[in-house]
Amino acid sequence: MRSTADGFEPEFKDACDGYSETVAQRSFMQIDRLARWLHAVVDGVSKLPPGRALLIASHAFGLDVAFAVAAIRRETGRRVWIMGEHVWCELSVVRRLGAAVGTVDGTAANADRLLSTDHLVLVLPGGFREVARSRELSDRVLSGHRYDFARAAVRNQAPIVPLVSRGFDDLCGPRDGYERAESSPRRAGVTAPVLSCLLPNHSARLRCMIGDPISPQFAPQRATDLATVRLVRRQVEDAVYEMLDADSLVGSASH
Repeated sequence: MRSTADGFEPEFKDACDGYSETVAQRSFMQIDRLARWLHAVVDGVSKLPPGRALLIASHAFGLDVAFAVAAIRRETGRRVWIMGEHVWCELSVVRRLGAAVGTVDGTAANADRLLSTDHLVLVLPGGFREVARSRELSDRVLSGHRYDFARAAVRNQAPIVPLVSRGFDDLCGPRDGYERAESSPRRAGVTAPVLSCLLPNHSARLRCMIGDPISPQFAPQRATDLATVRLVRRQVEDAVYEMLDADSLVGSASH
């Protein structure tokens, strides 16, 4: 059978297929409402370049970047395509909704297809590493040995835009990331985050910050050169750390 019980077609793994503007619009309107309820702020949307770009996110657990996507849609009218972990395609029902709102399988082919047509593409290089990180590592970029986003940026001559979220580790789930990853779904995966997120009077300072674009400095053929993509990734990591440091100074001054 080509179609599964949840109606997920094999081609939904491809960029743009399975997308529904109606579902996406409704979903991100609800996310906008949740952002207002939680007093979450998204800064820097005006920094986005007019054409193609790769948004590289350092994130807590996923909802934080959804706030940024919702703000970009609201302020610019542009879609943001999210490069998802391959495993999301194996999760029934979730994969259908993901495709409908703009999540695609995180392959090089999908990245090239979207960037070549001047779309905004969101990549989360840290993946599950950042979801399960401890509180002590909340200010670290945990992308491991992943260079695919750097290769895609060079190959498609796409500016890289850093996206950093702060405060969400304090809002949802246990403070220790390993406890969050190893504890039962009732404690960490569903009940605890949902209940804590419904409280508008939380003490966490929630914000998503979009940084200045980093323009490509190398010719497309350099995308296969390991030294080149390492340098590109290091530039992005440095930009993220500068944003984190600047935000920490602002947070300290406000207390």
